[in-house]
Amino acid sequence: MERLAAQSERCLRLLREDAEWQDKTQQLLDLQEVLLDVQATGALTPIDPVLALLKPLAPHLTAMLGDIRSSVVKTTCSVLAAIATACGPDLAPFIDEILLGVLNTAYVKVRVMSSAGETCLETISKRSRYSLLLLQAHFAQTKHADVRHLCIAQFPFIMSSWLKPELDAQYATMKNMLAKALQDNDDKVRRKAREAFCMFSEIWDDHMDEFVLMPQRTTRESIIKEYPLSRLAQELRRKHGEPVPKRTPLKQRMATTPEASIASEESSDSVPPSPNTRATRPRPESKPITRSVSVPTTRPSVRPNIAFSSSMSSQSSDDVAIVDLDEELARRDEAESLHVASERTPQDVADDKAREGAKTTPRTISVPKQLMDTVVWVCTALSLLFAIYGLTGALWSVALLGSPSSAISLELQDVEDAVLTTLFEFRAHEAHMDAWVHDVAQTMDAYRRDASDQVARLHDANAVWNRSMRDDMAAFTAEFVAKIKFDPTPSESSSLRAP
Repeated sequence: MERLAAQSERCLRLLREDAEWQDKTQQLLDLQEVLLDVQATGALTPIDPVLALLKPLAPHLTAMLGDIRSSVVKTTCSVLAAIATACGPDLAPFIDEILLGVLNTAYVKVRVMSSAGETCLETISKRSRYSLLLLQAHFAQTKHADVRHLCIAQFPFIMSSWLKPELDAQYATMKNMLAKALQDNDDKVRRKAREAFCMFSEIWDDHMDEFVLMPQRTTRESIIKEYPLSRLAQELRRKHGEPVPKRTPLKQRMATTPEASIASEESSDSVPPSPNTRATRPRPESKPITRSVSVPTTRPSVRPNIAFSSSMSSQSSDDVAIVDLDEELARRDEAESLHVASERTPQDVADDKAREGAKTTPRTISVPKQLMDTVVWVCTALSLLFAIYGLTGALWSVALLGSPSSAISLELQDVEDAVLTTLFEFRAHEAHMDAWVHDVAQTMDAYRRDASDQVARLHDANAVWNRSMRDDMAAFTAEFVAKIKFDPTPSESSSLRAP
């Protein structure tokens, strides 16, 4: 027990500190080893000292169950399972404190971590005990389907491992949880609840009349289909009869694919479709329409239109083949263009060359066009001359007269005067500010000189006061020493009396 106490103390001290995760997991493994050694010696019989040593570790173990490292979670789960196996049902107070941490491992999407939590909780449910009220509260408040499934998945282990008196004490809690789980939104939770409900009814068969009224119609049919040999399924058949399969309308059967029908038959809680549901039959795929025409199989050697008509009149219906109309028309156009090119005469070639030569020769410009261009050029030149003359006159007037001759010039002059006035005012304000700053500087200098004089006078007065104090102390000391009377010792007094 001393080894267990020392190891738990070291483990607690390391878990409280910000140590490396490798050190923490190693301390947990050492604690597991020490606990197994103590179990082998039979020193775990009084469980209260062990609980006192393990309870301080519960918050830190719960935090390690939520770690992001899979190695930490796996090691913590294995250590908790080993502790539960070693201590047995008496470890219930400690298990209640770490139960929610183990259940919350189902939140993690990493399969390694969630499977470690499932294995740990399975071992705890079989070997140890915990409060089902905590399990029920967590099942009711969580919104995660995997956590609810993990809660219900413990019922088969609990009912197969716990004693009958212990189960009787938890009858109401388990019944309420199963009633909610049978109507859960998630299919895997409902499936596990149906399995647990069958085992539950086998244990408390004296309440069978109450159990057959709990499930709804779809749940009853699923129980009868999945567990036909169970006692609950037999009682459901006797109470409600065999489930009547719903006949699917012919249109719906023809519209549904084989895969969909198989999937609908395999689903346990599926509701059969209503007869009013309309199903549309799949339409066959439409093929593209190809235009075709019957043409002779022999290729004509002369002009296409004449050859085509003659061959159509001479050929029989057995010598025709179906071809694409677009290809046939393109072939005819090409053959006709080649035929026309082959029938061109030398006169046609000469005419084409003459037309090309006429296109390349430049056209002569007419006389009216030349006159119009000349008039436009003269007008443009005169306009430029008048513009130059006007600009030159304006420049000379400004240069000689020196005064503006337009309203714009007057406005510019007014603006210039306003700018000069503003500049003069700014300069006056600047001079005023300079004078004010100079006065402030002189005042500050005067204050500084006065302060320096006051400090000097204070220093002199302090020196005088210190000197007077020293003189007074010296006079007082001399006076005090003068007033002191020394009393001689007896030996000295006898020596003085002897002569």
